Amino acid sequence: MSEVMLNIIDANRAIHGEIHGSIADRVVAALSAEPETIEELEAAVARFDKPTGEYGLFDFFSEGICEEAWDAGIVIVDLAARVVASESTYSSFQKRGRVQYHDGSAATDVWVNYQAPDDWLFINYIDGWQALAQRRRAERTSTPPLDARKVIYGKVTEFIVNECLSAAASGAEEPIADIHARWLMTPRSDLRCQTPRDVLLAKLEFIDLDLQWRGYQWAFVGECPPGLSNESAAYRFGGFGTHENVLYYDLVRYLLEACWHRVSDEKNIEVESEIERLERLKEDWLHTPQNDLHDMSPVDVIKQERMRIPVTISAEQMMLDDDFELYQMLQEDGNPTFWHLDGSHMDYDFPFSFYHTREEWEEEQRSWETSYREWEERRAGLTPGPSHPDSSLVQREREGEDEIELLPSVWQRSYVNWDELEALPPESAIEIMLLGMGMHLEELGLDLEGSQRGRELAESLRRDFADLRHALRSDTRELVEAHLHRMHECLEAIAVAMPHLVDKCIDFHSQLDQLGNLFVASLPD
Repeated sequence: MSEVMLNIIDANRAIHGEIHGSIADRVVAALSAEPETIEELEAAVARFDKPTGEYGLFDFFSEGICEEAWDAGIVIVDLAARVVASESTYSSFQKRGRVQYHDGSAATDVWVNYQAPDDWLFINYIDGWQALAQRRRAERTSTPPLDARKVIYGKVTEFIVNECLSAAASGAEEPIADIHARWLMTPRSDLRCQTPRDVLLAKLEFIDLDLQWRGYQWAFVGECPPGLSNESAAYRFGGFGTHENVLYYDLVRYLLEACWHRVSDEKNIEVESEIERLERLKEDWLHTPQNDLHDMSPVDVIKQERMRIPVTISAEQMMLDDDFELYQMLQEDGNPTFWHLDGSHMDYDFPFSFYHTREEWEEEQRSWETSYREWEERRAGLTPGPSHPDSSLVQREREGEDEIELLPSVWQRSYVNWDELEALPPESAIEIMLLGMGMHLEELGLDLEGSQRGRELAESLRRDFADLRHALRSDTRELVEAHLHRMHECLEAIAVAMPHLVDKCIDFHSQLDQLGNLFVASLPD
């Protein structure tokens, strides 16, 4: 028993048809694209089930609702009510899960993660679903979508001009950060009593996670997943991801600085003319390619994020030397190289952070204070950090070092988010981890460039890492363990020769241990 009766309902019509249960799984996964109509849903399914031929997925469905179970059961997806009701022996639906990617011919061994928005309700029964759906549909109808971008982009220049003039009149000296914070933290009636900050952060994690999973999918499937149409509701009214948050911060700062400089230098500035000037500056800034964005304009980057398509760049654009191991990995594998903005340059005060509440932000400050104390203990002495309790590299003295700034990571030029590895199969996690370790390896290599001994150690480490990558693909445990041991020895040598790199060596040592554990988990029983 593997087929189900699938019903799909939007605000204007309903259709039903008998399909394989795995297709129903992918239909539910497509809710991650926030479709409002049957047409948008069908387009979103293509992210998980590659279309083939001239017929659409729902072309043979019948009009109306059918509540009679078929074979393995019944599934009802009500887009207007945000309800999935089901009684099925094939699947049990949840907001978050994973489905097998279908390449148009067959299901592949690539599992793709998804997460439905928080406002979706999943119930494992059919009785009474219509009454529940009607109530939820009425609630959603009473609150039409909010075009927050129209407000936060359209009203910001007026706010900036008035605030800068007021600050100048009061004799303020450096008001830019304060004005920026007030703009973000002031509730507005045209945002339904929310602050600009509220709407900017409302779906940040959801959109970032969807983009991250589309990146994994792209890497393992070998082609870019379909993006959202710029006519879709999710594109027009959807939330803001990290890229748009960071670029919006940069835009507001740019406009504030431009206005404040003029207000400080000139008198008798007309409000309307200054607003018009800032509007022109805003449009120019948004549409002008920037070197820091790899010759993309801010609008280009934002549009791609709203379409839920990860941004990619070439190995050449990463400015890697062609002798670097990471460059060779990228050239050999042919996988996309993803590029991200992280907001590390933004002011660290709460209004500019990505924490939803001040309590969360304050807890992070306390955590930083604890980390700083631990860092001071490690600088003084002889104990490892808590994440590296078994490393033999930690028995060392560190004398005569200059003060250095505490960083959230020992890595300063490369950043890798390892959190999502736990959700991946070991084989997939190994590939992601190798790419991340390659980034850290190149940073370590740059650190070693200052002396002949350092360059020799860097070359040895790169060579050992290349051998390890090939050993991992051989599925030979003894060979992998031998190359891991060689890399451990090389890291020991670097830590002894370059004490200022000991923390990076410790962290890379720990990553090698995790990589070895993933390799063992990937072996057949």
